[in-house]
Amino acid sequence: MAAPLLVAGGAAALGALGSALGTSSKNERLSKARKELSALKQQQAQGYQDLQTGLSQAYSPYTQNAQGDFDAYRGAAGSFGTQQREYADAGDFNFDLNAAIDSLMDPYLSGRTEAATKALEGSAANAGKLNSSATLSSLAKKSGELYSDAWKDALGAAQRQQAQEYGQWSDSINRERQAVDQYNANLMRKLEVLGSLSNTGMGATLDLAGKNAALGQESLTNQGNLDLERIKLGTQKGNVWGNSLTGGLNVGANVLGALSK
Repeated sequence: MAAPLLVAGGAAALGALGSALGTSSKNERLSKARKELSALKQQQAQGYQDLQTGLSQAYSPYTQNAQGDFDAYRGAAGSFGTQQREYADAGDFNFDLNAAIDSLMDPYLSGRTEAATKALEGSAANAGKLNSSATLSSLAKKSGELYSDAWKDALGAAQRQQAQEYGQWSDSINRERQAVDQYNANLMRKLEVLGSLSNTGMGATLDLAGKNAALGQESLTNQGNLDLERIKLGTQKGNVWGNSLTGGLNVGANVLGALSK
């Protein structure tokens, strides 16, 4: 029985050797594939990092001042009500028409009365009737006419003065209110600009965060898939060695069985 056992042992050894040679070649291929997966994993990780860096650079003009723009808008919005201006109380337009008439009556009346009186007195003196009742009556009548005309002229002048001063007063109020309106409009435009900048910056920041999160999740998923493939290859490598040993032992057992018959 020693010879058959030796033959069987040799056959098992030869079978195991042949199987081992085949196993070594398979394991080399598996090891190479695992190394390639490891390199691919590193390249993929670097690729995602480069993508995120590129995104950050592309968004930087909109995101770099996002917090400052938001703070500026919040501050302007909070103080908007207190910064707005209101119309000043212009009060009532005051113009004393009677006082204006009185102030104009004297220059209007005095010159005309003096000229008319001299003319009547001269005419009466030439006629020898300077102190006559007719002359005095004419002077009184003329004075009344002159006073009435002077009052009408003074009234017209006073009304023109009133209209002029009212126009100046009204223009002054309008200019002041236009300045207030312009200031408030500028304040509103400033708030709108700050709001637009804030919305742009914060929107870009949120958008960038969302894209980075999506890339990060995608990277983790793909990295996990590569790790699973490496684990599978490692399991296959172990199975190859186990199958090789089992195959060699089976060869020896078959030879021994054949010799025993």
